Order: sequence, then structure tokens, then C-alpha cells
Amino acid sequence: MLPDQPLRYHFRDVRREDFPLLGHWLAEPHVARWWGNREEELPGIEEAMTSVETRPLMVELDGTPIAYLQCYDPHLEEDHPYQDQPPGTLGIDISIGNPDLTGRGHGSAIIRQFCAELFAASTARRHRSRSGQYASHSRL
Repeated sequence: MLPDQPLRYHFRDVRREDFPLLGHWLAEPHVARWWGNREEELPGIEEAMTSVETRPLMVELDGTPIAYLQCYDPHLEEDHPYQDQPPGTLGIDISIGNPDLTGRGHGSAIIRQFCAELFAASTARRHRSRSGQYASHSRL
């Protein structure tokens, strides 16, 4: 994201009232293939709301939630597969909720903006991303 581009997405902490929508998204086939059973995943998201290792976020476009994003420090999770990465590495998982919004560039644009905001705030030096939509691993 270039410095003079307007911010397109808004990131906010997950709230309890987001759970019905998150549950719906977790049941969508394009999301469910990367996540477990929603009855197991929702308590995990709720637990992450108060954890130090993971920050669960809703991504909004024009005031409407369109995606779930979680940012985490793999060094704070025991036996995390990314612990081989240097300190300061953050992982990102993202799922676009509405299937009609997939394949339109939102995922990569959200990651670009989110990372630009993290780097601008000097809270990160390097990111590793797992895209729930594409299941690829890439350094950003």
C-alpha cells in the first residue's frame, strides 16, 4: 500500500456480538475447509479475545464486516510450526466471510493494508501469512 492511498479497510477487535456472523462464516464451505467445526472454533476465538499471543479482528469495508483476521506471535504458542522464524515475526490468518466477496482482491489488499499499518506503528518487522482462502504461505 502506497503512503498516499486512502485506507480502505477498518480493523477492529472482535466483540461478542460478532459471534453469530462468525459462526455463519465458519459454516461457509470456502471458510470451513480451512477451519474446524464452528462449535469448536468459536470458543477458540473467544479465548483469543483475552490472550496475549493472538489478536482476533473483524475487517470492515464501508462499516460492514467482510472478513475475520487474526494476528499472532508464533513464539508465544507452545509447539507452533512457525517458531523457527526470527523473533518479531507475526502470523496472519484471514478468511473472507461472504463467498461473493472472494476472488475480488480483498484478501491481498487487506493483508497489504494491515501489514502497512503494523509497520507504520513499528510493532512488527516481518510477517508470515496463512491465507485461509488460498492456503499458501508467504513472507510479506
